Amino acid sequence: MFDAWNGWLLYSPIALIPLVGLLSGRHSNRHSERIILIILAIATYLFASWWAWWFGGAFGHRSYVELYALLALPTAGIVHQILSLKHRWLRYTLYLMIAFLVFYSVRMSFLYNILPGPWDGADWRWNFEKIEWVWSHLFKNLF
Repeated sequence: MFDAWNGWLLYSPIALIPLVGLLSGRHSNRHSERIILIILAIATYLFASWWAWWFGGAFGHRSYVELYALLALPTAGIVHQILSLKHRWLRYTLYLMIAFLVFYSVRMSFLYNILPGPWDGADWRWNFEKIEWVWSHLFKNLF
């Protein structure tokens, strides 16, 4: 989930929003959160058991893409909870956080396509130099 070799949440942190929705709604089960959690747990186990658990030199963990349709339900639940918040500053803070996570995911996809460098293999590891390298390009040449 967080590995440098295509970690799903490392490269697509926007996926944290449906995961929060799954965990917060598992007791009420309003949007079938329990079943989606079970499906996600089984899929994660199968993906981790594969001989090439990182699924090749791609950006993020591409095997989770098929599950995004299921994760739309808990995402809608979280958005509904945010919209029903009474404190305007908390709503705007969450909107800004979601906007940054979307920007981060899209920008990292863009950087994956234009920047040279080892995005796969034994040379690619998240250490301080790599984080500094990626973040130095994250906000560069936006306009």
